[in-house]
Amino acid sequence: GHALLTFAESEGLFFYGLSSIIVGAMRFRSNLKAMVGLLYEGEDARRESGFTILYMGINSGGFAAVIACSYVAEIYGWHAGFGLASFG
Repeated sequence: GHALLTFAESEGLFFYGLSSIIVGAMRFRSNLKAMVGLLYEGEDARRESGFTILYMGINSGGFAAVIACSYVAEIYGWHAGFGLASFG
């Protein structure tokens, strides 16, 4: 989706890129949680720590991405900002 937004010149491609980001994020996060759940048995004490690390990674990555992509978009333009998001 971010790659589509990097090169979007028309409104239709722009909305298709946004839709791809929504669907991709929805599938990525749910599958990632299931994979972390499969790493540990149901009563393993480390299971809660695994989910905590997952959520902290998602939140800190999201925070850093907002700052980095906004900075690049402000300096080089929105297409470059979406390009950085695509790379990340």
